[in-house]
Amino acid sequence: MDPIKMIQKAVNLYGNCSEDITVVITSRILFDENNADQVCFDQVDLADNFNGNAYNHVMGQAKLGGLCSVGRRVAIVEDAPPTYSLIQIIAHELAHTLGATHDGDNPFKDIADMAKSKCQPYTGHMMAPSAHGSNNGHFSDCSIEQIRAFVSKLE
Repeated sequence: MDPIKMIQKAVNLYGNCSEDITVVITSRILFDENNADQVCFDQVDLADNFNGNAYNHVMGQAKLGGLCSVGRRVAIVEDAPPTYSLIQIIAHELAHTLGATHDGDNPFKDIADMAKSKCQPYTGHMMAPSAHGSNNGHFSDCSIEQIRAFVSKLE
């Protein structure tokens, strides 16, 4: 299932809750495409569409800057037993909800005036476009700058 459609279904289910953020953790998609109101097992891995081809190495999805925002405060993380790599994936997706973009992407529009740095994409930090880099347990300086800028704008 397309992660954009899936995150929208999660937003419909959980996005209006009173919590600051809801993280859905699964080893499989929790949504039936034909019935978004019911949570069920669909036996389809989280996947993305890349240049018209299915790309099933997506490990999470979150709304950028979604923390504390009604209708946007949801992240979904896929844990693949027996790897149990969800800790780093949760940290990565929560950073997205805190306004951090992937290293190499421009800063989130809501904080672009405060966080002007664009991270290098291939240093292997936590927000690198692909997982398991040499610095994967650490955020790059510009990711930290983006998170600080976002948090400073929270009310």
